[in-house]
Amino acid sequence: MSPLRHRTPVIVASAAAAVIIIAVVISVFTVGPDIWAAATIRVAEDDESVTLTESESTVTVPVDRDWSYSTSPFDESRATLHSPDGVMTIEFDVGSSLEPDAAARALAGDVAVFDHESIGRAGVIHGRTADGEALAGALVDGGTVLAFVSRPSPDYDAELAGLLARIEVAP
Repeated sequence: MSPLRHRTPVIVASAAAAVIIIAVVISVFTVGPDIWAAATIRVAEDDESVTLTESESTVTVPVDRDWSYSTSPFDESRATLHSPDGVMTIEFDVGSSLEPDAAARALAGDVAVFDHESIGRAGVIHGRTADGEALAGALVDGGTVLAFVSRPSPDYDAELAGLLARIEVAP
């Protein structure tokens, strides 16, 4: 019997183990964040808030009763809120290194022309995404930029405006 014939089962088993390990690693990086998000969703039993931080920027986003929210794993600068009916989703990302329009586009993709307005002491830019499916923008207070994208857009714009008015940026 040839030596290769004795090694064939070992070679096949090693190759199969390598394929399994590679598949597990790919799964962790592609499906892992979605599993984390699903596993960490919390439902606000009362009016609550979630605090987002990045560098020297701190923002408190209110979460109304029965809304659900989750934060990104290992990243305290991002959060996602879902309306009680599950239709509206708002993603937030706080930072200070990008211009407001660049921060909004980084979160939402292609955004049409931005409108500018003031809400309290903060400035807000907002515009529709190119596909018209979402409202994206940024709330700016001092050096802090809170980018947001809200889906679906048309039926929930008033709800989003009320939420933005209650966001607090640490001085």
